[in-house]
Amino acid sequence: MEGTCSFKCKYVRHLWQALNLNDLRELLAEKQSAKEVVREILKQKQERQLLAVVLLWLWWQERNSVREGDKRREAVDLAFIIQKQATEFGKISQSVQRGVELGGRQNGAGRAGMS
Repeated sequence: MEGTCSFKCKYVRHLWQALNLNDLRELLAEKQSAKEVVREILKQKQERQLLAVVLLWLWWQERNSVREGDKRREAVDLAFIIQKQATEFGKISQSVQRGVELGGRQNGAGRAGMS
């Protein structure tokens, strides 16, 4: 995507590298639209999807904070936060999926027992 700093700026490149996502960064940098970027992210395994989305979200937040006068955090520190948040989102997602599966089984069993 032409003109974006989400993939090409030196600081953000360090984030992608620290999270072992440099190959994905290079793929995304070639995309011509945000829609293509999202499609490429959705082709990835869930762990990489979460890392990429959290990276983009927190990078944008960091960029805005610096623009407002805050000091930029070290890339390694922000990468650590991205990793932790992505891991937590993954755990929540798994927990919700298990809850939905259990709820479906319980509902089905309850109806079967009512017959």
